[in-house]
Order: sequence, then structure tokens, then C-alpha cells
Amino acid sequence: MEALLIPIILVLSGLLVGVLFKSISQYVKVPYTVILFAVGILIGLLSRYGVFYNMPLVTEGIHEVADMNPNLILYVFLPILVFDAAYEMDLHIFKKTLLNASILAGPGLVICMLLTAAFIVGLSYILPGEETNWTNWTYALMFGGLISATDPVAVVALLQELKTSKRFSTLVDGESLLNDGTGIVCFMLFYSTFAGNAIEMGPIIYFLWVCLGSIIIGYIIARITLWFITSIASESVIQTSVMIISAYVTFIIAQYAFDISGVIALVVYGQFIAHKGRPRLKPQTNIFLEKFWGLLAYISNTLIFIIVGIIISNKVSITWIGVVFMLIVYIGIVLIRYIMIYMLYPLLKKFGYGINFRESIILGWGGLRGALGMTLALMVYGTDTIPQDIRDYVLVMTAGIITLTLCINATTSKWLLNKLGLVKGETTARQLMYARIQQSILDNDNAYIERLKQITHMSCTNWDELKELLPQKPDQSALQADVNTVHEQSKSAQGDLKATILAELRIKLLDKQRETITTTYENGIISQLSYTDILEVIDDLYDSEGYDPLNKHVSQLSMRPIYWLVGIRNFQKAVQLFPNNKLSIKFYASRVSKKYDFCRGFILAQEGALRLLDKISQSEIVNKQSEQEILNILRLEITDCIKRADFIINKLQESFPKSFSQAVTTKAIRMLLADERQKVFKMFQEGIITEEDTFNLIANINQRQANKIRG
Repeated sequence: MEALLIPIILVLSGLLVGVLFKSISQYVKVPYTVILFAVGILIGLLSRYGVFYNMPLVTEGIHEVADMNPNLILYVFLPILVFDAAYEMDLHIFKKTLLNASILAGPGLVICMLLTAAFIVGLSYILPGEETNWTNWTYALMFGGLISATDPVAVVALLQELKTSKRFSTLVDGESLLNDGTGIVCFMLFYSTFAGNAIEMGPIIYFLWVCLGSIIIGYIIARITLWFITSIASESVIQTSVMIISAYVTFIIAQYAFDISGVIALVVYGQFIAHKGRPRLKPQTNIFLEKFWGLLAYISNTLIFIIVGIIISNKVSITWIGVVFMLIVYIGIVLIRYIMIYMLYPLLKKFGYGINFRESIILGWGGLRGALGMTLALMVYGTDTIPQDIRDYVLVMTAGIITLTLCINATTSKWLLNKLGLVKGETTARQLMYARIQQSILDNDNAYIERLKQITHMSCTNWDELKELLPQKPDQSALQADVNTVHEQSKSAQGDLKATILAELRIKLLDKQRETITTTYENGIISQLSYTDILEVIDDLYDSEGYDPLNKHVSQLSMRPIYWLVGIRNFQKAVQLFPNNKLSIKFYASRVSKKYDFCRGFILAQEGALRLLDKISQSEIVNKQSEQEILNILRLEITDCIKRADFIINKLQESFPKSFSQAVTTKAIRMLLADERQKVFKMFQEGIITEEDTFNLIANINQRQANKIRG
């Protein structure tokens, strides 16, 4: 019975430790994951030196963790963490950072591997002692491939705690996820010669097979999963269960069955499910999924860093010369990563969002190593065909590098980010608006207290005690700040303040557009294609952090496709190619419908932003007198978007009356059935109909819609 209880007790103990340290991590400047890693190290050391001698159950449990099969970490924890990271990653930003992430994860990792191997071999000739005997290039390259890949678990966990810009954190996150595939390929090229399963195909062919094979597997399983959860399974619990199963199946099939990259397959799977599946799921299902996967990721992170700490402290023995060698290797690996980044810097700053010099510094410093590197090192350690001294060196060096990057790089990353000005702070405009909101709340509270004083039976209230509960009075200098009269600021500074206020308000309006278009899609007013296309336009404006005008992409509402369709129609008429038959009308209707649907959804998003702008103009967020110019600029930008979209719709109706009528009819059908679905779900929530009745009614609605589409 005790043997069965040990794993349960270990998991519960790990989670309890995580809860305790998570609650105090906000008061200390050390990242939560580093604290857990240190706890694991401490537990392992206490056990190693006999502190738990009189507690056999504890000692046995710690030994079981220390002797854990490395594949357990790989197959149990990694799928959860990688899928959660991929699912939460913004697809729009990921696509723009993909090329840079691929450059770092592909050529960048190979450069690091070669330089690391050369560095290790060079040190072997310089430093004395058995611990530094790495003159064999195969061993050195194997270790270089193992240690050069940044660990997705460690990097993702760190980025969740640091307030960096989303585009930069996505680049670092994307590199760590993608270079897992390259790292394992480079590692396996040399490790397989000792493991008895040498790779017969060339390294380039093998790398392409790993990448393309992983992408295909992730895509196929994602398509099957999405079809199942949207066509067959409608309950949140079933949909979530299927997604968990599919995530593990994706990883196992890629990693074990085909011996390629489970991480890359999961990235593709997670991104596809998030991009294509999230809009098709009910809002409550998406909320449930977000919370559920967040909880799973938290549990996995908590356990994995404690486990890695215990394994390192139990298995690693090191001499003083080994410590010196480890420190030199750590410094060398950090410098090599910087060399790689600056070799590729001309490319990195050119593509996607690009990177600047300050970002390149934190990119090099944030190259953490963690559980994945430890897993590969344990694979080497357990391979009898590799000499014992090499196995010991690989384990010791990997454990040392992991410990140093987590304890030094991770703990100082936030400080470095602040020094470099890469942590998103409060802008002057945001401070100004927040101060005004605070004052508005305070004025409202004071007015409410005055009304309470008029109530007879409350005359005995201790009003001084009540006023002690009021929010803190805002900074008066911030309240007095004004776009046109900023105290002791030059005209250029006033212009900067005006620009930042514009940027802050544009972000608020873009948030409202996103919210409006999401509701519009959920109500069946626009199609999924139009929904994703409009979100793409909004995301492009987010890239500039509010400094681009809201009508920047109004030119995307181009007339060229309409003129192209008109040209085809006129050509058909000229040569009598059946311009008015049913097939011709359907050909035009499908294209007219897409354009009309996009324009109509675009207008609704702008109207939502206009309503918010009206509320802002009536609130205390902006000073209505001195900052009316800012509100007018925003109003003109939005109305310009609406006018352009209206012009396109009118042109469509004028040029293709029959196809336009069919397109509008299709929209009306979609809206009617969407409203019917909402009515059914509301009746279910109110207890009027049973779950079985709900399922049958929704199935009937879906069938009628499918029949109409086929017809």
C-alpha cells in the first residue's frame, strides 16, 4: 500500500510546496520557477546527506524521483506545457515573428552547436584533469546539440512572469518552441551512433523530414480533432477531454512512432486549434478551456522544476576543477549565444517586426536551459555504449548549465529588462487618464456620502470613519496636466503627450472593435472567414501600439476585385457565355457575399468604436475642452472607415443586383438560425428543456443549415 501512496504523496507534496511559494513569490524578486528549482535542489541535498534517514517513506519517494525515467518528463509534462503555450500564442504576432524565430532555431542553433563543440574541445587541450577530457569531436558535438537549444518549459515559464511586449515575448517563446526540433535533430545525429540506431539519411534530409513530418502530423490530427469537437461533441467537458487526448496523441505519434519532433507537431496542432477552433466554440467553452489549460500548465510547471532540482542534486557529483570547468563553459555558452545573435543580427532586424540592439541583449541573456536538456542528458547517462566518464561529464555539465542559467539569467532578467527599458511601463497619457478616473470615482463617492447624510436614520454614522475608506486622492499635478498646457514642457513634449493620448485611446477603441466583432460573429451576423479577416486588420493596427491611425488599412477595402468581376461579366455578355444562368449567378454571389460580409462586419466594428468614443467624450477620461481635437481626429478616422465600407457595399449592389440579393439572403438565413440557436440555449439554461432536447434541436438547426448550403 505504501508503494502505491508514494507517487500520490509526492505529487500532493509538490503542489503544496508550489502553493506556499506561489503565495510569497509576489513579495520576492526571484521568479517562481527558480524558487521551485531551488526547493528541488534543497530537498535532494537533504536526502543525499541523510537528513531524512528516519523517514523511510520520504527517502524512498525522493529516490524514486531521482531515478525517474527521463521519458516520463518528456511524455507527461511537455505536451501540456507546449500545447498551452502554442494555444495562447497570438497567431498574428507568431506569423510575423516566425521567420526570425526560425532563423534563431535553425541556422542559429547549428552555429551555437558548432561553436560550443569547438569551445569544449579547445578547453580540453588547455585545462588539465579527467573532468575536461573532451577531445573527441563526436561527444563534443553531441553535447553542443543538447545544450544549445533553449528550453521551451523554462522560457515559457519565465515569460509568463515578465511584462515584456507581446511581439518580443512571442519571438523568444517561438524560438524556444521551434529550436526543440532542431536541437533534438542535432543531438540525435551524434547520439544515435552510440545508441545503436544510427540515422541512415543525411543530416539535411533528416532535418527536413523531422520538420515537415512534424508539421503534417500536427495539422492532420488538428483537423480531425476540430471536426470532431465542432460536428459531434458539443459539451465543454467532452471537447476539452478530446483536446487533451489529441495533444498527447500528437506528441506520442510524432515523438515515438515516427521519431520526429513532438514539440513542433504540438505547436502546429495548438496554433491550428486556437486559430480555427476557438471562433467555432461557444464563449463559455473557450473560457473553460483557458482556465483549465492554465491550471494544467501551472501544475506541470510546479512539479517539473521540483523534479529536475531533485534529480540534479541526487545524481551530480563534482570536483573543484569540475566547478571551474563548468563556470568557464557557462560563460562560453552565453558568449556563443551572443556571437550567434550578432552574426544573424542583420537578418533579424530586417524581417517581421525586427529587433533592436536592446532586445538583442535580452534575447541572448534569456536563453535558459531546463527540463528538456536534462531529459536528453539523462538519456546519455543511461546509455551503456557511451564511456562512463563521458556520461558523467554530460550529466554534470548539463546540470550545471541548467542551474546557472536558472539561478543567474532567470533571476536577473527582470532587472535587465528594466535597465534596458523593455518592460512596459505607464505612459504619461495613461497616468493622466488614470488620475482623472480616480478623481471621478472620488467625486462620486463624496457625492454619495452627501446623499447618505440626508437619510434620517443614518445621522449617527461616523462619517470620518467612512471617509477613511475612500480611494487615495490622485496626483494633482497629473490632474492639472493638459495637452495644450503641460507644465514646464516644450512644444515637442506637448506633441508627444498628444500622440500618446491618441495612442492610448486608439488601443481602447481597437479593444472595443475586437469585442464588437466577436459578438457579431457569435450572433451569426458575419461568417468565420470575415471574422478572421477583420481581426487581422485590427491586429495589424495593434502592432503599432496605437500610433497608426484607425483608417490606415481602409485601402484594404479595395475596389479591384469588384472591377475584376465586372470585367468578367462584361466579357461573358460580349461572347454570350451564359451571363444570366444559375451557375453564373452563384459564381458571382459567392464572391460578392465574401466582400459584402467583410464590409458589413467592418462597419459594425467601427460603429461599436464610435459608441465607445461617445461615452469617452462624456466621461472624465479626457478633458472635453482642451482635448476635443483628439476626439475629433479619432471620430474622423472611424467615419472614414465606415464611408469606405458603405461605398463598397453600394457598388456591389449596383454592379451585381441578383448576386447581391442572394448574398444578403444567405446572411439573413445565417442570422435567423443563429438567433434560433441562442433561443434554444437560453431555454436550456432556464430549465425549460432538457439537455437531450437541446442536442436534438441544435442538430436539427445544423441539418437545415447544411441542406440549405448544399441546395
